[in-house]
Amino acid sequence: MSVEARLVDNPTSKAGSRGFSLGGILADATLDVRGLWCPLPPLKTIRALGQMKPGEVLEVLGTNPIGNKVAPWVAEKLGNQLLGAVRDSQG
Repeated sequence: MSVEARLVDNPTSKAGSRGFSLGGILADATLDVRGLWCPLPPLKTIRALGQMKPGEVLEVLGTNPIGNKVAPWVAEKLGNQLLGAVRDSQG
């Protein structure tokens, strides 16, 4: 079984119609790692951040419950800032 995370431009977030906004901050790109287990979500997040420009915002969608604990560590180790985490009905 092959599973791949997707990094996509997120024009709906830029337009403000996506429904996810953290204090008015909208994502420039979205990484969908739902259904993946560690260590794949952090590794895919690191790769995606490496493709982005300074100042851009990456939204990561995940269902792994450990993600909220790993995300701050990944951000800190890479010199990035975690803007926040939101847990919704989908995980």
